[in-house]
Amino acid sequence: MLTAKSREKPKGKDSLRVVVFCGDRSRYGSSHVPALLATQARVEALVVPSAGRWAKFHAKATGQSTPTPSIGLRSRVAERFPVLHRLWRTLRQSRQARRGEAPGNVDVRRLAAEAAVPVFEVEDVNDEHVVVTIEGCAPDVCVSFAYPQIFRERLIRCPSNGFVNFHPSLLPRCRGRNPVFWAIASGEVVTGVTVHHIEPAIDAGGIVLQAREPIRPDDTYATLYARLTRISVGLVTELVALAKQGPLPSRPQMGEPSYFSESPEDRDIDWARTANDIRNLVRACSPSPGARAWLSRREIRILEAIPCDGPDHPTAAPGSVLAVKGDVLCVATGRGRLQIVKAIIDGASPAPARRLLSRFGPPGSLRFEGREVADARRGR
Repeated sequence: MLTAKSREKPKGKDSLRVVVFCGDRSRYGSSHVPALLATQARVEALVVPSAGRWAKFHAKATGQSTPTPSIGLRSRVAERFPVLHRLWRTLRQSRQARRGEAPGNVDVRRLAAEAAVPVFEVEDVNDEHVVVTIEGCAPDVCVSFAYPQIFRERLIRCPSNGFVNFHPSLLPRCRGRNPVFWAIASGEVVTGVTVHHIEPAIDAGGIVLQAREPIRPDDTYATLYARLTRISVGLVTELVALAKQGPLPSRPQMGEPSYFSESPEDRDIDWARTANDIRNLVRACSPSPGARAWLSRREIRILEAIPCDGPDHPTAAPGSVLAVKGDVLCVATGRGRLQIVKAIIDGASPAPARRLLSRFGPPGSLRFEGREVADARRGR
């Protein structure tokens, strides 16, 4: 169902007409909208996915049926208690800045209403009624910020000067879903943000803008996500400046492409891999939800791990706990040894890995398992 809230258009905006497609339950996606509204572009409409559409996207990625909580409640709280809401928002932003975190979800619907921008909540962005509505906006440019659906040909061709997407990777590397996760998990040393034309093939369109960012050895998903979000938001004004000049430029993607999908099993540890590979996976899953392993049939989520110095254990099977050093466990892998520093047991709070011993037994008798072994023991 297509719904909208519209008001009189603000004065002082120039002739560049933009339609925004935003995954408003995504921190990355919602963070771009304030920057765009602050430019002199005239935003003709904001299109957001329905709760049902977001639930489908969330379930496919996480294997859980419960979607990210609706931000509609936040809007109602802001309307009823505006002073307290502003204070809470200021304190949260200050805390996030101190920690180097990405900003929290922006209430883009409220911002749009304040800017007199019509908001369309849709189940299927390619529906005939939706496309006709967008065509009626006569956009010069359409922009996608983390929208959770593939756009079809007719919608892609609506704007006169280009339909672009902001993608947090250095395309053509890490096309597809969750590129921040895959950049770390696959051992990339540099990534970035790409503003690219949308084509029927996923993330394959020509490049409009691109910014590079090194992946630091101690980066986790959270730290890299925060930096890429800030870099990406900074490209919004550059895009608007280019769009004012006419059709957006395009240069082909160069290099070897990589494409990834997303499923809960991507976070399962394969102990036959190298210690460094496993550490990269743990970093890509930190601080949440953690890389998954099983110990005595119980699910363990590992949040921090560091490769150990020293030779491989000649007889230990991958996943075997070899020793305890302070609060950490030393574990055998396919090549090299890995120190498990912090973990979560059965969904409890994060704790030093040493606490696993009090739950499951002494080193020498313990072995971490992958999903296949754990499922086989349960008789699945």
